[in-house]
Amino acid sequence: MASDGVTVSSRVQRVLRWWPPLFALWMLFVGEWSWLTGVWGAGMALIAAAAADLVVSAGLLDARGRWRWCRELGPAAVAVLVDFGIVVHVLVKSIVTGRRRVGVFLEDAGASGQGPLPAGRRAWVQLVAGWSPNCYVLDISPDTGRRLMHDLRPHRPSERPS
Repeated sequence: MASDGVTVSSRVQRVLRWWPPLFALWMLFVGEWSWLTGVWGAGMALIAAAAADLVVSAGLLDARGRWRWCRELGPAAVAVLVDFGIVVHVLVKSIVTGRRRVGVFLEDAGASGQGPLPAGRRAWVQLVAGWSPNCYVLDISPDTGRRLMHDLRPHRPSERPS
Protein backbone atom coordinates (compact mmCIF):
# COMPACT_ATOMS: atom_id res chain seq x y z
CA MET A 1 0.00 0.00 0.00
CA ALA A 2 1.39 3.41 -0.98
CA SER A 3 1.36 6.44 1.30
CA ASP A 4 -1.81 7.88 -0.28
CA GLY A 5 -3.87 4.73 0.29
CA VAL A 6 -3.52 3.44 -3.27
CA THR A 7 -2.07 -0.02 -3.76
CA VAL A 8 1.10 -0.44 -5.76
CA SER A 9 -0.64 -2.69 -8.28
CA SER A 10 -3.34 -0.09 -8.99
CA ARG A 11 -0.65 2.58 -9.39
CA VAL A 12 1.23 0.33 -11.85
CA GLN A 13 -2.03 -0.25 -13.75
CA ARG A 14 -2.60 3.50 -13.98
CA VAL A 15 0.91 4.04 -15.33
CA LEU A 16 0.39 1.25 -17.86
CA ARG A 17 -2.89 2.85 -18.99
CA TRP A 18 -1.12 6.19 -19.52
CA TRP A 19 1.82 4.65 -21.37
CA PRO A 20 0.27 3.63 -24.77
CA PRO A 21 -1.24 7.02 -25.67
CA LEU A 22 1.90 8.83 -24.53
CA PHE A 23 4.11 6.49 -26.56
CA ALA A 24 1.88 6.97 -29.62
CA LEU A 25 2.03 10.73 -29.12
CA TRP A 26 5.83 10.58 -28.94
CA MET A 27 6.02 8.61 -32.17
CA LEU A 28 3.64 11.02 -33.92
CA PHE A 29 5.58 14.08 -32.81
CA VAL A 30 9.00 12.64 -33.65
CA GLY A 31 7.92 11.43 -37.08
CA GLU A 32 10.84 9.03 -37.48
CA TRP A 33 10.34 5.30 -37.13
CA SER A 34 13.56 3.61 -36.10
CA TRP A 35 14.39 1.20 -33.28
CA LEU A 36 16.39 3.88 -31.45
CA THR A 37 13.51 6.35 -31.63
CA GLY A 38 11.17 3.63 -30.40
CA VAL A 39 13.39 2.80 -27.42
CA TRP A 40 13.74 6.46 -26.45
CA GLY A 41 10.02 6.97 -26.96
CA ALA A 42 9.20 4.01 -24.74
CA GLY A 43 11.43 5.39 -22.00
CA MET A 44 10.14 8.93 -22.27
CA ALA A 45 6.53 7.71 -22.33
CA LEU A 46 7.19 5.68 -19.18
CA ILE A 47 8.65 8.72 -17.41
CA ALA A 48 5.72 10.87 -18.57
CA ALA A 49 3.22 8.20 -17.46
CA ALA A 50 4.80 8.04 -14.00
CA ALA A 51 4.70 11.84 -13.79
CA ALA A 52 1.05 11.84 -14.88
CA ASP A 53 0.27 9.29 -12.16
CA LEU A 54 1.92 11.52 -9.56
CA VAL A 55 -0.11 14.52 -10.74
CA VAL A 56 -3.34 12.49 -10.63
CA SER A 57 -2.57 11.04 -7.20
CA ALA A 58 -1.88 14.57 -5.88
CA GLY A 59 -5.39 15.53 -7.01
CA LEU A 60 -4.17 18.08 -9.54
CA LEU A 61 -5.78 16.42 -12.57
CA ASP A 62 -9.13 14.81 -13.08
CA ALA A 63 -8.05 12.17 -15.58
CA ARG A 64 -11.41 10.54 -16.16
CA GLY A 65 -12.64 10.56 -19.73
CA ARG A 66 -15.69 12.57 -20.65
CA TRP A 67 -16.85 10.15 -23.31
CA ARG A 68 -20.23 11.82 -23.88
CA TRP A 69 -18.33 14.83 -25.22
CA CYS A 70 -17.09 12.60 -28.06
CA ARG A 71 -20.63 12.52 -29.46
CA GLU A 72 -19.93 16.07 -30.66
CA LEU A 73 -17.10 14.91 -32.93
CA GLY A 74 -19.40 13.60 -35.71
CA PRO A 75 -21.37 16.82 -36.21
CA ALA A 76 -18.14 18.82 -35.92
CA ALA A 77 -16.50 16.74 -38.68
CA VAL A 78 -19.53 17.26 -40.94
CA ALA A 79 -19.42 20.98 -40.17
CA VAL A 80 -15.79 21.09 -41.33
CA LEU A 81 -16.82 19.77 -44.75
CA VAL A 82 -19.80 22.12 -45.03
CA ASP A 83 -17.73 25.07 -43.86
CA PHE A 84 -15.04 24.29 -46.41
CA GLY A 85 -17.73 24.74 -49.05
CA ILE A 86 -18.81 28.02 -47.44
CA VAL A 87 -15.23 29.35 -47.42
CA VAL A 88 -14.64 28.32 -51.06
CA HIS A 89 -17.92 29.99 -52.07
CA VAL A 90 -16.93 33.20 -50.28
CA LEU A 91 -13.47 33.17 -51.89
CA VAL A 92 -14.83 32.58 -55.40
CA LYS A 93 -17.47 35.29 -54.94
CA SER A 94 -14.80 37.71 -53.67
CA ILE A 95 -12.58 37.02 -56.68
CA VAL A 96 -15.43 37.37 -59.17
CA THR A 97 -16.90 40.56 -57.71
CA GLY A 98 -13.62 42.09 -56.61
CA ARG A 99 -15.11 42.84 -53.19
CA ARG A 100 -14.33 41.23 -49.89
CA ARG A 101 -16.95 41.03 -47.18
CA VAL A 102 -15.61 40.61 -43.69
CA GLY A 103 -17.12 38.23 -41.19
CA VAL A 104 -19.05 38.93 -38.02
CA PHE A 105 -18.26 38.61 -34.34
CA LEU A 106 -20.79 36.59 -32.35
CA GLU A 107 -21.28 35.88 -28.70
CA ASP A 108 -23.15 33.06 -26.98
CA ALA A 109 -23.30 31.26 -23.64
CA GLY A 110 -21.37 28.14 -22.73
CA ALA A 111 -19.81 26.38 -19.77
CA SER A 112 -18.97 28.69 -16.90
CA GLY A 113 -17.48 28.08 -13.50
CA GLN A 114 -14.19 27.28 -11.85
CA GLY A 115 -12.64 23.87 -11.36
CA PRO A 116 -11.40 21.08 -13.59
CA LEU A 117 -14.69 20.07 -15.24
CA PRO A 118 -15.83 23.52 -16.48
CA ALA A 119 -12.25 24.36 -17.52
CA GLY A 120 -11.99 21.07 -19.40
CA ARG A 121 -15.32 21.69 -21.11
CA ARG A 122 -14.21 25.16 -22.22
CA ALA A 123 -10.96 23.73 -23.60
CA TRP A 124 -12.87 20.97 -25.42
CA VAL A 125 -15.31 23.47 -26.95
CA GLN A 126 -12.48 25.74 -28.05
CA LEU A 127 -10.59 22.81 -29.59
CA VAL A 128 -13.47 21.18 -31.47
CA ALA A 129 -15.21 24.40 -32.53
CA GLY A 130 -11.85 25.63 -33.84
CA TRP A 131 -11.71 22.85 -36.45
CA SER A 132 -14.23 24.69 -38.58
CA PRO A 133 -12.68 26.92 -41.26
CA ASN A 134 -15.72 29.21 -41.01
CA CYS A 135 -15.74 29.79 -37.24
CA TYR A 136 -12.92 30.76 -34.92
CA VAL A 137 -13.35 30.81 -31.14
CA LEU A 138 -11.51 33.82 -29.73
CA ASP A 139 -12.22 33.50 -26.03
CA ILE A 140 -14.45 31.80 -23.48
CA SER A 141 -14.99 33.62 -20.19
CA PRO A 142 -14.58 31.31 -17.17
CA ASP A 143 -16.82 33.55 -15.06
CA THR A 144 -19.82 33.98 -17.34
CA GLY A 145 -19.29 31.22 -19.91
CA ARG A 146 -19.73 33.75 -22.72
CA ARG A 147 -17.97 32.66 -25.87
CA LEU A 148 -16.65 35.22 -28.35
CA MET A 149 -16.15 33.89 -31.86
CA HIS A 150 -15.73 35.09 -35.42
CA ASP A 151 -17.71 33.64 -38.33
CA LEU A 152 -16.83 34.36 -41.92
CA ARG A 153 -20.48 33.63 -42.68
CA PRO A 154 -22.88 32.98 -39.78
CA HIS A 155 -23.74 29.28 -39.82
CA ARG A 156 -24.82 27.84 -36.45
CA PRO A 157 -23.55 24.26 -37.00
CA SER A 158 -20.06 25.73 -37.53
CA GLU A 159 -20.06 26.88 -33.93
CA ARG A 160 -20.69 23.45 -32.40
CA PRO A 161 -20.05 22.27 -29.80
CA SER A 162 -21.38 25.05 -27.67
